Amino acid sequence: MSKWSTAGAFNATIIFCFDILAPGSTTIFSFGLEVEVLKYDDSGTAQFTTQTFLPLELLNFKVSKGNGKNSLLWETTSEFNVGTYEVLKSVDGINFTKIGELSAKNNSSALNTYTFDDSKINSTTCYKIRVKELSGEVSYSKIICVENKTGQKADFSIFPNPNTGLFTIQNGTEDNITVAIHSQQGNLISSYNVSPGNNPVDIQDLPKGIYLIKFVSNKTTTMQRIIKN
Repeated sequence: MSKWSTAGAFNATIIFCFDILAPGSTTIFSFGLEVEVLKYDDSGTAQFTTQTFLPLELLNFKVSKGNGKNSLLWETTSEFNVGTYEVLKSVDGINFTKIGELSAKNNSSALNTYTFDDSKINSTTCYKIRVKELSGEVSYSKIICVENKTGQKADFSIFPNPNTGLFTIQNGTEDNITVAIHSQQGNLISSYNVSPGNNPVDIQDLPKGIYLIKFVSNKTTTMQRIIKN
Protein backbone atom coordinates (compact mmCIF):
# COMPACT_ATOMS: atom_id res chain seq x y z
CA MET A 1 0.00 0.00 0.00
CA SER A 2 1.30 3.45 -0.86
CA LYS A 3 0.37 6.80 0.65
CA TRP A 4 0.53 10.15 -1.04
CA SER A 5 1.55 13.22 0.87
CA THR A 6 1.07 16.73 -0.43
CA ALA A 7 1.47 20.22 0.79
CA GLY A 8 -1.76 21.30 -0.92
CA ALA A 9 -4.55 20.27 -3.20
CA PHE A 10 -3.63 18.81 -6.59
CA ASN A 11 -4.94 16.80 -9.52
CA ALA A 12 -3.20 14.27 -11.75
CA THR A 13 -3.70 11.60 -14.40
CA ILE A 14 -2.18 8.16 -13.91
CA ILE A 15 -2.08 5.41 -16.55
CA PHE A 16 -1.62 1.72 -15.69
CA CYS A 17 -0.86 -0.99 -18.30
CA PHE A 18 -1.66 -4.67 -17.65
CA ASP A 19 -0.69 -7.88 -19.47
CA ILE A 20 -2.59 -10.95 -18.23
CA LEU A 21 -1.66 -14.53 -19.13
CA ALA A 22 -4.29 -17.05 -18.10
CA PRO A 23 -3.06 -20.39 -16.65
CA GLY A 24 -2.53 -22.92 -19.43
CA SER A 25 -2.93 -20.30 -22.16
CA THR A 26 -0.45 -18.80 -24.61
CA THR A 27 -2.58 -15.72 -25.33
CA ILE A 28 -1.78 -12.47 -23.52
CA PHE A 29 -4.72 -10.13 -22.84
CA SER A 30 -3.57 -6.52 -22.61
CA PHE A 31 -5.51 -3.51 -21.42
CA GLY A 32 -4.93 -0.11 -19.91
CA LEU A 33 -6.51 1.81 -17.07
CA GLU A 34 -6.43 5.59 -16.90
CA VAL A 35 -7.18 7.16 -13.51
CA GLU A 36 -7.78 10.90 -13.46
CA VAL A 37 -7.58 12.33 -9.95
CA LEU A 38 -9.90 15.31 -10.07
CA LYS A 39 -9.19 16.53 -6.55
CA TYR A 40 -7.06 15.50 -3.59
CA ASP A 41 -6.71 17.77 -0.58
CA ASP A 42 -5.09 17.78 2.86
CA SER A 43 -8.16 16.23 4.47
CA GLY A 44 -7.46 12.99 2.57
CA THR A 45 -10.55 13.32 0.39
CA ALA A 46 -10.09 12.31 -3.26
CA GLN A 47 -12.35 12.54 -6.28
CA PHE A 48 -11.41 10.59 -9.39
CA THR A 49 -12.67 9.05 -12.63
CA THR A 50 -11.44 5.93 -14.41
CA GLN A 51 -11.43 4.76 -18.03
CA THR A 52 -10.48 1.29 -19.26
CA PHE A 53 -8.79 0.74 -22.63
CA LEU A 54 -9.51 -2.62 -24.26
CA PRO A 55 -7.22 -4.22 -26.88
CA LEU A 56 -7.09 -2.60 -30.31
CA GLU A 57 -9.81 -3.52 -32.79
CA LEU A 58 -8.86 -3.22 -36.47
CA LEU A 59 -12.06 -2.58 -38.41
CA ASN A 60 -13.13 -2.22 -42.03
CA PHE A 61 -9.79 -2.81 -43.74
CA LYS A 62 -10.38 -2.47 -47.50
CA VAL A 63 -8.56 -1.66 -50.73
CA SER A 64 -10.13 0.20 -53.64
CA LYS A 65 -8.59 0.72 -57.08
CA GLY A 66 -8.80 3.57 -59.58
CA ASN A 67 -6.88 6.46 -61.16
CA GLY A 68 -3.79 4.29 -61.54
CA LYS A 69 -3.42 3.49 -57.86
CA ASN A 70 -4.65 1.24 -55.05
CA SER A 71 -6.08 3.07 -52.04
CA LEU A 72 -6.00 1.41 -48.63
CA LEU A 73 -8.33 2.38 -45.79
CA TRP A 74 -8.63 0.93 -42.31
CA GLU A 75 -10.38 1.99 -39.14
CA THR A 76 -9.66 1.24 -35.49
CA THR A 77 -11.36 1.45 -32.13
CA SER A 78 -10.03 0.97 -28.59
CA GLU A 79 -6.68 2.31 -29.81
CA PHE A 80 -4.25 2.36 -26.90
CA ASN A 81 -0.50 1.85 -26.62
CA VAL A 82 -0.10 1.51 -30.41
CA GLY A 83 3.10 2.79 -32.02
CA THR A 84 2.78 2.47 -35.80
CA TYR A 85 0.85 0.84 -38.62
CA GLU A 86 3.06 -0.59 -41.36
CA VAL A 87 1.68 -1.20 -44.86
CA LEU A 88 2.99 -4.47 -46.33
CA LYS A 89 2.76 -5.39 -50.02
CA SER A 90 3.15 -8.62 -51.99
CA VAL A 91 2.80 -9.73 -55.60
CA ASP A 92 2.42 -13.42 -54.68
CA GLY A 93 0.42 -13.22 -51.43
CA ILE A 94 3.24 -14.87 -49.49
CA ASN A 95 6.36 -12.69 -49.45
CA PHE A 96 5.57 -9.18 -48.18
CA THR A 97 7.68 -6.03 -48.08
CA LYS A 98 7.07 -2.79 -46.22
CA ILE A 99 6.03 0.14 -48.44
CA GLY A 100 4.81 2.66 -45.89
CA GLU A 101 4.25 3.53 -42.24
CA LEU A 102 1.73 5.66 -40.35
CA SER A 103 1.92 6.77 -36.72
CA ALA A 104 -0.98 5.72 -34.50
CA LYS A 105 -3.33 8.42 -33.24
CA ASN A 106 -3.90 6.54 -29.94
CA ASN A 107 -7.37 8.03 -29.55
CA SER A 108 -9.11 5.24 -27.65
CA SER A 109 -12.50 6.93 -27.39
CA ALA A 110 -13.09 7.55 -31.11
CA LEU A 111 -13.20 5.81 -34.47
CA ASN A 112 -9.79 6.35 -36.08
CA THR A 113 -9.42 6.32 -39.88
CA TYR A 114 -6.16 5.76 -41.78
CA THR A 115 -5.51 5.91 -45.54
CA PHE A 116 -2.55 5.02 -47.77
CA ASP A 117 -2.15 5.16 -51.58
CA ASP A 118 0.04 2.81 -53.62
CA SER A 119 0.72 3.99 -57.18
CA LYS A 120 3.20 1.22 -58.05
CA ILE A 121 0.63 -1.45 -58.84
CA ASN A 122 0.91 -4.89 -60.44
CA SER A 123 -1.64 -7.07 -62.20
CA THR A 124 -2.34 -8.65 -58.81
CA THR A 125 -1.28 -6.98 -55.58
CA CYS A 126 -1.85 -8.15 -52.00
CA TYR A 127 -1.75 -6.00 -48.87
CA LYS A 128 -1.83 -6.43 -45.11
CA ILE A 129 -1.29 -4.12 -42.12
CA ARG A 130 1.31 -4.82 -39.45
CA VAL A 131 0.38 -3.30 -36.08
CA LYS A 132 3.36 -2.52 -33.85
CA GLU A 133 2.54 -1.70 -30.24
CA LEU A 134 4.73 0.37 -27.94
CA SER A 135 5.22 -2.73 -25.78
CA GLY A 136 6.86 -4.51 -28.71
CA GLU A 137 3.91 -6.75 -29.53
CA VAL A 138 3.17 -7.22 -33.26
CA SER A 139 -0.06 -8.31 -34.94
CA TYR A 140 -1.36 -8.46 -38.52
CA SER A 141 -4.55 -7.69 -40.37
CA LYS A 142 -6.15 -10.01 -42.89
CA ILE A 143 -4.70 -10.12 -46.41
CA ILE A 144 -6.54 -8.30 -49.22
CA CYS A 145 -5.66 -8.87 -52.89
CA VAL A 146 -6.79 -6.72 -55.81
CA GLU A 147 -6.46 -7.24 -59.54
CA ASN A 148 -5.55 -4.39 -61.88
CA LYS A 149 -5.67 -4.34 -65.66
CA THR A 150 -2.20 -3.65 -67.04
CA GLY A 151 -3.09 -3.65 -70.75
CA GLN A 152 -1.35 -6.97 -71.38
CA LYS A 153 -3.10 -10.23 -72.23
CA ALA A 154 -2.94 -12.63 -69.30
CA ASP A 155 -1.18 -15.96 -69.86
CA PHE A 156 -3.32 -17.58 -67.19
CA SER A 157 -6.99 -17.20 -66.33
CA ILE A 158 -9.58 -18.77 -64.02
CA PHE A 159 -13.27 -19.23 -64.75
CA PRO A 160 -15.86 -19.07 -63.38
CA ASN A 161 -14.86 -16.79 -60.54
CA PRO A 162 -16.54 -16.72 -57.99
CA ASN A 163 -17.36 -20.44 -58.01
CA THR A 164 -18.57 -23.26 -55.77
CA GLY A 165 -15.27 -25.15 -55.82
CA LEU A 166 -15.29 -26.32 -59.43
CA PHE A 167 -13.40 -24.08 -61.86
CA THR A 168 -11.08 -24.16 -64.86
CA ILE A 169 -7.52 -22.90 -65.13
CA GLN A 170 -6.64 -21.79 -68.64
CA ASN A 171 -2.93 -22.02 -69.41
CA GLY A 172 -2.36 -19.76 -72.40
CA THR A 173 1.31 -20.68 -72.77
CA GLU A 174 2.88 -23.60 -74.61
CA ASP A 175 4.60 -24.91 -71.49
CA ASN A 176 3.62 -26.88 -68.44
CA ILE A 177 3.37 -24.66 -65.38
CA THR A 178 3.16 -25.16 -61.64
CA VAL A 179 -0.02 -24.07 -59.88
CA ALA A 180 -0.16 -23.66 -56.10
CA ILE A 181 -3.30 -22.99 -54.07
CA HIS A 182 -2.82 -20.92 -50.92
CA SER A 183 -5.15 -19.79 -48.17
CA GLN A 184 -5.76 -16.06 -47.77
CA GLN A 185 -3.16 -16.13 -44.97
CA GLY A 186 -0.56 -17.47 -47.43
CA ASN A 187 -0.50 -21.10 -46.23
CA LEU A 188 0.12 -23.67 -48.99
CA ILE A 189 -2.83 -26.04 -49.50
CA SER A 190 -1.89 -27.96 -52.65
CA SER A 191 0.43 -27.78 -55.65
CA TYR A 192 0.43 -29.54 -59.03
CA ASN A 193 1.44 -29.23 -62.69
CA VAL A 194 -0.89 -27.78 -65.34
CA SER A 195 -0.55 -28.44 -69.07
CA PRO A 196 -1.36 -25.95 -71.88
CA GLY A 197 -5.07 -25.38 -72.48
CA ASN A 198 -8.00 -25.82 -70.09
CA ASN A 199 -7.50 -27.72 -66.82
CA PRO A 200 -10.41 -28.50 -64.46
CA VAL A 201 -9.83 -27.99 -60.72
CA ASP A 202 -11.92 -29.30 -57.82
CA ILE A 203 -11.63 -27.72 -54.35
CA GLN A 204 -15.16 -28.51 -53.17
CA ASP A 205 -13.72 -30.05 -50.00
CA LEU A 206 -12.27 -26.71 -48.91
CA PRO A 207 -14.27 -24.23 -46.78
CA LYS A 208 -15.93 -21.23 -48.37
CA GLY A 209 -13.69 -18.18 -48.62
CA ILE A 210 -10.94 -16.48 -50.60
CA TYR A 211 -8.00 -18.44 -52.01
CA LEU A 212 -4.85 -17.36 -53.82
CA ILE A 213 -3.80 -19.22 -56.97
CA LYS A 214 -0.09 -18.91 -57.78
CA PHE A 215 1.13 -19.60 -61.34
CA VAL A 216 4.82 -20.36 -61.81
CA SER A 217 6.27 -20.68 -65.31
CA ASN A 218 9.78 -20.49 -66.71
CA LYS A 219 9.26 -16.78 -67.41
CA THR A 220 6.94 -15.34 -64.77
CA THR A 221 5.28 -15.82 -61.40
CA THR A 222 1.80 -14.36 -61.00
CA MET A 223 -1.04 -14.58 -58.51
CA GLN A 224 -4.81 -14.51 -58.91
CA ARG A 225 -7.55 -14.55 -56.33
CA ILE A 226 -10.63 -16.77 -56.39
CA ILE A 227 -13.76 -16.71 -54.24
CA LYS A 228 -15.39 -20.01 -53.26
CA ASN A 229 -19.05 -19.63 -52.35
